[in-house]
Amino acid sequence: MFPRVQLSRCASVFTRQTNTIRHFVFKQFDSLNLTEHHLPSSFYCTAPKKTFESLLEPNDVGLPPEIPEYDTLALKFKGYDFTVLERFAKHAHSVLRSMTLTTECYPMPCKSIRVNTYRLNSTIIDKTYNLDLYERVIVISNLPSIKLSPLITLLTCNTPEGVMLDVDYLSPSDEESRYIPDRQLLELQGQLEEIAIAKKKKK
Repeated sequence: MFPRVQLSRCASVFTRQTNTIRHFVFKQFDSLNLTEHHLPSSFYCTAPKKTFESLLEPNDVGLPPEIPEYDTLALKFKGYDFTVLERFAKHAHSVLRSMTLTTECYPMPCKSIRVNTYRLNSTIIDKTYNLDLYERVIVISNLPSIKLSPLITLLTCNTPEGVMLDVDYLSPSDEESRYIPDRQLLELQGQLEEIAIAKKKKK
């Protein structure tokens, strides 16, 4: 870009040249004993004032910028304390709704984890703990890219102790793990496979 001082000088020179041309035309009409009524009407029609700076700027400067959006993101909250996790997931969901975002919140099946502690300098199990890992997922659709960074900062600064936050794209495996498998249906499918194998052996 040109310096502002240089642009203002160019604009003033352009204005002086225009006034000089108009003064010359009026002087010529006076020498011919003509009045201003003999001038065409277009001579007095002035275009909107434009500065020299506006001539160098593109036409779409005043338009809002195009902000890219994420297709689908998943905020995964995990924790061993059900009460703390549930309250924080509700708080995060209310924050997202206040930002006028399209969201969906749902729980994931609980995962049981067995933890063993051993005696000092031995392989003998001292104590056994059964831990339940709870998970809540908030799916966000069409999230503007400029809102992701402040959103993560806001959530991480308010995440309580014992709660883990993970931000990732929603995958098909996440959708499958959302549902608890039907054991009876799995048993029937196994029986059908055994019958099909037995028929093949007879042939």
